[in-house]
Amino acid sequence: MLVRPLTATWTRCDSLSRCIGLSKSITPMHLLFIFVAMTQQPNNPLHGKTLEMILNALVAHYGWPELGNRIRINCFISDPSVKSSLKFLRKTEWARKKVEELYLGTPSLYFDI
Repeated sequence: MLVRPLTATWTRCDSLSRCIGLSKSITPMHLLFIFVAMTQQPNNPLHGKTLEMILNALVAHYGWPELGNRIRINCFISDPSVKSSLKFLRKTEWARKKVEELYLGTPSLYFDI
């Protein structure tokens, strides 16, 4: 398999997950999902992901206390719930952007591995 790294040259790699530095292997289903997502909306990495899906994945990965430490939002710190957080995030663009950036900055969540 040929993989294009961040540099301008191509390198040969037998495992895509090893080439991009992931600890778990990427299945053909992951590759299909990535291909479909990139061909439908190549400039939108969150295409097909709802805010609720993103928030649930972050809570499952980090937990409410750590999520509140990483993103200082009151709805994550004081009596957190998915319902109240979604209500706040849908009304507040700057907070939603921070949640989306944290989601995209966590490769194990973004690639759904």
